[in-house]
Amino acid sequence: MMAVGCIQAQQCHTNECPVGVATQEPTRYRALHVGDKSQARVPLPPQHDGIASELVAAIGLDRPDQLRPHHVLKRIGPNRVAAYEDAYVFLNEGALLDGRSGHAVFDDHWAFASADTFARVS
Repeated sequence: MMAVGCIQAQQCHTNECPVGVATQEPTRYRALHVGDKSQARVPLPPQHDGIASELVAAIGLDRPDQLRPHHVLKRIGPNRVAAYEDAYVFLNEGALLDGRSGHAVFDDHWAFASADTFARVS
């Protein structure tokens, strides 16, 4: 979102994103040119590569693409943490395409989803 110009206006759910990133309104997103935005990104300082490499190595991996949900922990309470694989539901690739992911929450929401509008389609 940041790479294409999100300014964190916290209006994503209103369909009135001021920069056109999170909207279906043509008058708002017409000025959004992803190609231009990608060229204007701010590069990360060089030390970030080293930090990422150190974290990956500390976990016992060789490359960041080897990271999996069981490697990352999330604080779920003042004295509790859980691996992402336990804290979140993960779907197999393409699971939503037929509307039968095997998880009721996803299936219920998917039934009302539309690429044409943010409004609930019944």
